[in-house]
Amino acid sequence: MILDGPAPARLYQQVFRHWRDAIASGRLPAGARLPAVRELAARHNVSLTTARRVVEELHAGGWIETRPRLGLFVAQPRQPGYPSPAGQPAPVSIATLALRLFEALRDPAIAPFGSPFIDPAWLDIAGVNDHLRRAVRKFSPARGLTDLPPGHDALRQQIVRRALHHGFRLQQDELLITCGAMEALNLALKSVARPGAVVAVESPAFYGMLYAIEANGMQALEIRTDPRTGLDVDDLAQALGRHRIAACMLMPSLQNPLGAIMPAAARARLLALAGEHDFAIIEDDAYRELLPPGGSPPPLKHHDSDGRVLYCGTFAKAFSPAPRIGWLAAGRHTETALLHKLNHNGKSPGCAGVTVEV
Repeated sequence: MILDGPAPARLYQQVFRHWRDAIASGRLPAGARLPAVRELAARHNVSLTTARRVVEELHAGGWIETRPRLGLFVAQPRQPGYPSPAGQPAPVSIATLALRLFEALRDPAIAPFGSPFIDPAWLDIAGVNDHLRRAVRKFSPARGLTDLPPGHDALRQQIVRRALHHGFRLQQDELLITCGAMEALNLALKSVARPGAVVAVESPAFYGMLYAIEANGMQALEIRTDPRTGLDVDDLAQALGRHRIAACMLMPSLQNPLGAIMPAAARARLLALAGEHDFAIIEDDAYRELLPPGGSPPPLKHHDSDGRVLYCGTFAKAFSPAPRIGWLAAGRHTETALLHKLNHNGKSPGCAGVTVEV
């Protein structure tokens, strides 16, 4: 490697990046031995001070480890560490934190790492606006009545067709159009549980789920969640031996915040546990549209044989967040969800009656 800068800081950065990139790319696998400090300095023609700093920074970043009397070796990749779930149902109190988070999302000076939406630059906003303008020109007050719950029939038909495009089935007669996925989550909770009920939820979980549990006066039972495979069904099974739950809320595909995708076998076992212990499953599939073809097993809803899965979806993540088009396929709880919708606001998104091609 040729170093092209004379300043110590410049040399340090180049040497550090050389070894870091070799490890990150896999050219140096875990367990590979690295040269000692003096050999490192000689190999790159840098001072011992610079070489020591490189080693210190590689240590600090978790890239290498020191084995006594043996030397420097590439460390095993670190898995993200998360606190163990509480083990007992507990009230939720995140309303103030959620409010602060949404305030931060409005501030362009703050990086939106907590945002549930993708960067608008990735969306075809101009194309969406063009379709909406053309649709609004055809709108009439009489057509507005078709937006009353359960929602515009043509839009519900298109959602069913879109589900088939993704390889799973939804029934139009159980589809309820909602103002975004958050309303779908809240309607689902109200339909299956009462204040004080215990709801199993992923840990860590999407803050919107926790806020919904708090807003409805329920208790959360944290279930361990793996960064790769999602909700730990074994942990849930153990919890069911100690507690009775009304529902389990989860995101099996592209879980927020971990990005996990639950394997098909784990999904099947979760459905079996729900039948055995008689609890509802509230499935948030908000990121389905961002998955590549075949990137995830079908939703739990696809294999729901007795209507206990309440499926929440939205176009806000891949279409546009502005129209707030969401839906709830409530299974056996469809009538209850519809009554809660009528009691809540009795309205679907204003553009639902004109936006029927999805």
